[in-house]
Amino acid sequence: MPENAYQMIEMRVKWGFLIGLGILLIFFNQWNDWKLMVCALLFFQTLGIIIARLIGFVLDGFFSKQLLWLTIEVVAFIIFGILYRYADN
Repeated sequence: MPENAYQMIEMRVKWGFLIGLGILLIFFNQWNDWKLMVCALLFFQTLGIIIARLIGFVLDGFFSKQLLWLTIEVVAFIIFGILYRYADN
């Protein structure tokens, strides 16, 4: 078990990859276009990590360093969302 709550949140973030993969398998259905598939994978993986980090905030507490990581992930999520939006063209 992790020593402190900060490490506990980081451990939960690893589960975010599985959350993102599950969301991808539920909502994505265009498996023939590789550009769209890669963009969707990045988009949904980042979404899963954000969800896992927010769950960690609720269960383990709030840390300013975790907020910095969340901000970086939200910016990446927006960038991947824009790429996903325009990958179909």
